[in-house]
Formats: sequence, structure tokens, C-alpha cells
Amino acid sequence: MGFINFFITNSPTLKQIFIFSPLFLIIVSCELYFSGYLKNKYQLQTGVSRKIFHFITFFSVSIIQLYWGLPLMCLYGACCSLIVVFAVFKGSGFIMYEAMAREKDAPKRTLFIIIPLLATFLGGVSSNILFPSIAFCGYLIAGIGDAVGELFGAPLGKHKYMPLSKLGFLNKKSYEGSFAVFIFSFIVLAIILPQIQNTTYHFLILSFIIAFIVTLIEAYSPPACDNFFMQLVPNFLIFYFVV
Repeated sequence: MGFINFFITNSPTLKQIFIFSPLFLIIVSCELYFSGYLKNKYQLQTGVSRKIFHFITFFSVSIIQLYWGLPLMCLYGACCSLIVVFAVFKGSGFIMYEAMAREKDAPKRTLFIIIPLLATFLGGVSSNILFPSIAFCGYLIAGIGDAVGELFGAPLGKHKYMPLSKLGFLNKKSYEGSFAVFIFSFIVLAIILPQIQNTTYHFLILSFIIAFIVTLIEAYSPPACDNFFMQLVPNFLIFYFVV
């Protein structure tokens, strides 16, 4: 199934668009506003408020796809993209924009909102085309593992390293953040792998291996591109070893 056929097959009906679009737009607006509100009220680092929205979004699409199907998930994703683009249009000073735009990314703060948005879109669509029965696994791993890594690493990460410095990328990671990515990716995998039919490998060992690979992906992905690889690679590994 190609990209075009994917959207033709999984397009929501006009009735669904009419009923759910306003609801989804309101929900996503509230989620992003809430992230900005927490940042302002508690003086959170933007990396933390950004990942709060990241976590809520990935968790939401997982639930919507599992219980209500791909068409509504696609509609939710479209509404989410519209709200993010609206926040970018409003720009600096707007609470929804400031919830996502990290100060350290200046003067390319907007670019580092748009690229992850595209990476998330491409990772989600590619996972559904290649591994439709387990695409939600990538949502949960990217949504929880990556988000928790930032939530721990931003305030608690004392031991820094720059995994891509030899390639000219100076984005800093912390060992504490990477350890959090590993632990929570392992927990997510240990929960979902036994639920997948035809599990033939010991799920704890497989969870450990995939979580370790996911941790390396989060650390060594080019800046702003990890949302693509953190969906696609674990889905490939789960499909290959389990499905």
C-alpha cells in the first residue's frame, strides 16, 4: 500500500469529519495550551513542556487507533497538525508556540517544530503501511520512551555527552535521560509484547534488546528526526521477531 492509497483507504467519512473535527481541534488546543500553561506557572524548561504535549499526542493517537480505527486517527493527526501550524503562525510570545519552541534552538525555533512534526507524520504513516497490525507499538515507544527521556534528562541530567559531535551536531544528551529512555521503553515493551499473538521469544529478553536499540536510536538520530526512527525501527523489530 502506497502513501496515496493509504489515505484513500483510511479517509474519514464526511459525517466523521463534521462530528469529530471540532472536538479534536478543541482537544488538541487544550493539550497544547495546557503544556504552555504548565511551563509558565512552574517555570518548566521548554524541553519538558514540549514533551508533555508529545506524550499526550502519541498516547491519544494510540487509543484512538486501537478503539476507533485508522480513519479517526488520521483525522486526529490532521487536526493536531493544524493546531501546531496555527501556533507557528502566531509565533513568538504565543503560549502554544512557546510550549514547543525551545530557546536553545534560536534562531531556528520554528524549524525545530516543523521537522519533528514531519518526522512524526512520516514515521506514523510508514509504520501503518509496513506494519499495520502493530503500528501502535511505535506510537507508545516513541511517545513514552522519548518523552520520559526528556522529562528526566532536562531537570536531572548532570552527565552530558554529544553522540553526534563528530558529524558536526552539537546537540547534548545526558546519560540520565538515555537511561530513562531505556527503562520506560523496556516497560512499554514488556507490557505490549505478551499481548501480541504468536509470541515465540521470551518477551523480557526481547524487550531488553529492543529497548536498548531504541535508546541508541534516540541518542544517535539526527536532530529532530528521532520521532521517525523511534516508530519505524521498533515496529520492524517486533514484526520480525514476534509477528
